[in-house]
Amino acid sequence: MTSRYARVIQAKNGSPVPLFTSGRAAHSQYDPEREAARTAKTFPPEALFFVIAGFGAGYLAAALLEKNSACHIIAVEETDADISFVRTIPTVPALTENPRLTVVPLDRLVTAITDIYLPAVYGSLHVSELQNWSLESPDCALRFKSLVRDALALVTADYSVQAHFGALWQRNIIANLKHAAHTPRTHYRHRIPLEKTAYIAGAGPSLDENIPLLKKQRNDYFIIATDTAYRALREHGIHSDAVVTIDAQLISRMHFLCADTAPPLLVCDVGAVSTTARRYEHTVFITTGHPLATYAAQTQSPGTGTPFFPLAPGTGTVLTAAVDCARRMGFQSLFITGADFSYPRGTPYARGTYLDALYYGEQTRCAPAECRFSALLFRAPLIPGPSASAPTTAVLQSYRDSFIAWCAQSDFSVVPKNTGWLCTARHAASPLPFEEQPFDFARFLRCLKNDIAADQYTPGTLTAIQYAVLPYIAWLRTRISPAQKHAEFPTLLHLAYKALLRYTES
Repeated sequence: MTSRYARVIQAKNGSPVPLFTSGRAAHSQYDPEREAARTAKTFPPEALFFVIAGFGAGYLAAALLEKNSACHIIAVEETDADISFVRTIPTVPALTENPRLTVVPLDRLVTAITDIYLPAVYGSLHVSELQNWSLESPDCALRFKSLVRDALALVTADYSVQAHFGALWQRNIIANLKHAAHTPRTHYRHRIPLEKTAYIAGAGPSLDENIPLLKKQRNDYFIIATDTAYRALREHGIHSDAVVTIDAQLISRMHFLCADTAPPLLVCDVGAVSTTARRYEHTVFITTGHPLATYAAQTQSPGTGTPFFPLAPGTGTVLTAAVDCARRMGFQSLFITGADFSYPRGTPYARGTYLDALYYGEQTRCAPAECRFSALLFRAPLIPGPSASAPTTAVLQSYRDSFIAWCAQSDFSVVPKNTGWLCTARHAASPLPFEEQPFDFARFLRCLKNDIAADQYTPGTLTAIQYAVLPYIAWLRTRISPAQKHAEFPTLLHLAYKALLRYTES
């Protein structure tokens, strides 16, 4: 691949300046350092994260790093060939050794931003462009802006969830860890009938259509229900073999209030509402990626096994967690229903979920339950779906994409069948471990207190305990006073640690 850079010249002050093949200089040909310093001054002093279109000889990156030693920079060139060229400039190799500077080609920009940019640590993201870089290739500049928007959409979606649930997750995790320490180990492997098909029940409207067949062939399936579908199945007299729950909100306990008998196995996320796990004797704790749960697992004695299992949550959906649970159990054939990723016939959920009890119980003559269901249906803009009678939303489409991606990554083929999805493993695989080890809460607490007492923040790097409280800090940033809007990360860390220790002592 050919670089769009041609050669390097000297500016009037003697500094190297790369030239594009058109003859245009990437920087000022008089004093590129002064040009970069002037651009750096346009950003506020508290700015900590930058994405730069065009690296060139790195003058702007150097000026930003000099202005704020704690900042992180992602600089972009069009191709790897361009990066290889600029690395031949004598001043560049030493600059790129700085761990707070990352130089990537355009096709890896989205991944770089989603991997490196942590809003809880850095605050706002700031974008800058080398003017001549953008003038040299307007199409490249437009693509750069589009990729930044795409990356920020992904980061924002994840961060907004953290900002909403950060404190709730932290409290639930500590409560569930305490419960796990007193819960006997669940010996469940020998009771999983792998010769059957795993029936994964989501809560979409297509679940209603599959109820008659499920009743008729009940003995052919091992039913793993999502928490919302669990109650709907019970309304039809169908008892699930396992139920998966990951929701942190207190209202999710309503999924289980109808049960006169407990499910044989509750698969519960460590961050899920803590009152759920305390209701049932047979519980397997899982984690869907929260860093505090990961940290807690790392504090346990080496060689004792994991106290809870990592499952793939997709875009945070309980359906993907339930499907991945079946894979970990060792099932080779899965039938998934209630996974519509749309609103068939304008219906958001199957009949019999907790929403029926909630909405019909609160309806009045002037505000019937149908109004609540309609509001639920139109809470996000509708777009055309798989058919004219099944509109969807951008969020539901992202859930579908996540599900299809899980199938590809897990080596499962997936085909639509009977208003559901049939997933079949392409290759036979040994069952993954599905029996957790006891959790030593006292050991966790000792490690937690020691790590917090010894912790020091070094810009550009995060320790395991600092990662553990990032979701709480995301929540904290939405709650602090306007005067503390630009509070430095160490200050927020101190507040997060105080809250975490308070939870462990309550």
